[in-house]
Amino acid sequence: MSVTRRDITIKADDGYELAATLHEPQSEPQSGPQSGSQSGPAIAPITIVASATGVPQSFYNRVAHFLAEHGRPTLTFDGRGIAKSAPPSLKGFPGRFRDWGILDFPGVIDWAGTNYPGRQLHWIGHSYGGFGLGLARNNAAVGKLLGVATMSADVRLIDHKLAGAQIGLFLFGLGPLAAHVLGYAPGRLSGGTDLPKQVVLEWSKWCRTPGFLFGIHDLPQRRYFETLTASVRLARMTDDSWVSQRGVEHLLGHFTLAKERSIWTIDPADAGGKPIGHLGLFRSEFRDTLWRDVLKWLER
Repeated sequence: MSVTRRDITIKADDGYELAATLHEPQSEPQSGPQSGSQSGPAIAPITIVASATGVPQSFYNRVAHFLAEHGRPTLTFDGRGIAKSAPPSLKGFPGRFRDWGILDFPGVIDWAGTNYPGRQLHWIGHSYGGFGLGLARNNAAVGKLLGVATMSADVRLIDHKLAGAQIGLFLFGLGPLAAHVLGYAPGRLSGGTDLPKQVVLEWSKWCRTPGFLFGIHDLPQRRYFETLTASVRLARMTDDSWVSQRGVEHLLGHFTLAKERSIWTIDPADAGGKPIGHLGLFRSEFRDTLWRDVLKWLER
């Protein structure tokens, strides 16, 4: 099925403008803010792909295109301060780590409900994009959540010592230092995009707090974990040294009202023996293996 791709702008809960990209099956009636809402009966669900920390939405273009090829309108977006949603300079930018979940995600969910009324909403969240949905005031609108490489990121729950040391070096050393000196953290330090100062500092705080975000007392939006009633599946790759079974189980346990909860353990042997790691599931080399497994679960 042919796919059209359009760059659009979505407003977060506080009015901040987010850069987004809509991948839409060509046979779909055109929708979105540039052409009005779609009318008529619902067909395929709309799927939203939410990024990992510091990963630009462009990384997910191929999987979004794949889903759209199978009849699913699919949206990717950059959270505030990231890639196309960043200001010309990050110095002095006030965006916090929590703001993606409590301000940006709700705006994206509202956009989907307005432009695809009556349709189911499915959410594929990578790392932050998975656990951050639990902070969104309107997450009850989501029917399915597939969280990929996402966990309660308390460093005590990281089993791989080398990975823990690497993460600690950035989160508790180089990242905060650069944030204080430069006013932001350069992407080359973390392997992603440049990060706003307050994002790095709050990320560091959450990861050193026992229980991760569930131990943060000035985060009342934690209560929205109890409003998410979606079917929740968390995918953990056995060769992802950042994500542990314990961390995934800890996060899954907080989706208390989910219709169903499960962990999908993926071994490289399940995908032709190719390494997967923290980022790999979204690479096109898994189009005929893992991507089809993702689609099968979403369509179940």
